[in-house]
Amino acid sequence: MIMNLGIVMAKVLGVLGSARRDGYTIKVLKKALEGAASIPNVKIELVHLLDYKFGPCRSCYECIRRDEHRCVLPDDMGK
Repeated sequence: MIMNLGIVMAKVLGVLGSARRDGYTIKVLKKALEGAASIPNVKIELVHLLDYKFGPCRSCYECIRRDEHRCVLPDDMGK
């Protein structure tokens, strides 16, 4: 929760990991987010992991060797 001009605000993040864009899981998640959005001062966000490119760690240890300590693989994990 965050304070904004003395008002307590909450953020709710829905993360969808299903491979189906229009499956049952998204319907249930959207209903849950709608319920959260009906509460005053609550902001919601839906993230569908299919919209991002990322993969598993390859244990190359470049993230440790470099000064910025970030993964060298080109993906969307930094977004």
